[in-house]
Amino acid sequence: MLLERWNKDDAKRALSDKDKIYQQVVELLTKVLKVDSKDIEAHQKLCDVILRRKTYKKAYAACAHAARLDPYHFRTQYYRGTTLRLLEKYHEAVESFEIAATLEPKNPSAQFFYGQSLARSGGDINLAIEAYNRSLQLQDNDGRVHAHMGVALAEVDRNEEAIDHLEKAILRDPETYRHKYNQLIRDLTKIVIAERELDGFDEDELIEFEANLKEKSESPVGGVSDESPDGEHTDESLDDEQGLVQDETADEL
Repeated sequence: MLLERWNKDDAKRALSDKDKIYQQVVELLTKVLKVDSKDIEAHQKLCDVILRRKTYKKAYAACAHAARLDPYHFRTQYYRGTTLRLLEKYHEAVESFEIAATLEPKNPSAQFFYGQSLARSGGDINLAIEAYNRSLQLQDNDGRVHAHMGVALAEVDRNEEAIDHLEKAILRDPETYRHKYNQLIRDLTKIVIAERELDGFDEDELIEFEANLKEKSESPVGGVSDESPDGEHTDESLDDEQGLVQDETADEL
């Protein structure tokens, strides 16, 4: 009981200290900007700090100011896109992440969030798939990217590829995805089997193909769930391949 109480009190003190540090940093950066309102690095750091505190509208104001000063700076556009994404302004986020992904094409996070913003804004799903693919070429072990890719591929009836990516998402993060996408995998499997039948598969080949897909969709890794997939993430990191903001807030597939 004493240990539990100590841990709670200690956690409160830690959070309080963290808030004080954030406030001190904000005050310092604000003073710097009063001296030089065009200090883009100070604007970027202010956006970063405010974003970490999850005050997204204030963070957007700082990021937008930095973007006006230098619209072609990777970190500025990445932060601006992140705040817009967390505010669910996906149409505007597309622009920022597209610039960020162009400025640093080898950054898997920028590619992923560009694709995600395209998909969520109702943009060209094929462009979103291309962005996800670029992200996976740079970093193949991110289950969330495979999950987004799988759902996007299913939207354009590339069902076998969709199954493959959804299974990879489950393998990389079974806790998050095994219950979420099992039903979708089963549904896509039925569609693929029906398509194979229409294509005039040899009966033995069809039986073998169906058995393989059934084994995959019912494997222990995937688990069994009757939940229907909603196509939306619950929680995802702002991501941080290169020391960028890391947080967990608004949206996984």
